[in-house]
Amino acid sequence: MGFIIKLRRMKMASTLAPLFGGIVKTLCGSFLSEKLLQQVILILLRHLVESTENKVDDKILKAYEKSLAKS
Repeated sequence: MGFIIKLRRMKMASTLAPLFGGIVKTLCGSFLSEKLLQQVILILLRHLVESTENKVDDKILKAYEKSLAKS
């Protein structure tokens, strides 16, 4: 009887493994995409700050860097 229960659990695990694998892959991909986008925005903001003498964009950059540090 115990062998049959173990066999059923193994079948269920082998059925659910690809599903969980897909979920994890999607979550990791979206997380990496979000981090990459944040870094691109940070690079562009720094370039903007360096190219102007405006103080408004300096404040925006500092606020953005502070928000990234919190997350």
